[in-house]
Amino acid sequence: VFLPGARGGGIGKRAVCDGETDQWKLAPIESAPMALPSSTLPGQPAVCEFARLRANIDRNPRFRTENVVIVELDMPERTTQDYAGPSIAPRVQQALDVAQ
Repeated sequence: VFLPGARGGGIGKRAVCDGETDQWKLAPIESAPMALPSSTLPGQPAVCEFARLRANIDRNPRFRTENVVIVELDMPERTTQDYAGPSIAPRVQQALDVAQ
């Protein structure tokens, strides 16, 4: 059986002869699991650039990666007043101005 050089070398290293059955067997491949690139975020599906740009423009759920409904917020009416500061008697203010 002909195997290309790169593949043949790897298979030759894994081949093990079983003395009891007088047959050659391949040992399992020992490799570490492949790590994801650092640019991927966990839990985020892969999205093409067109869909990412379109999601910012279009509200169509086709281009959304999450199943979230976007609604407009109803802003509440203002219930506070602007801070006016303490009122100072004119004579006290005049004394403070002179002291400076």
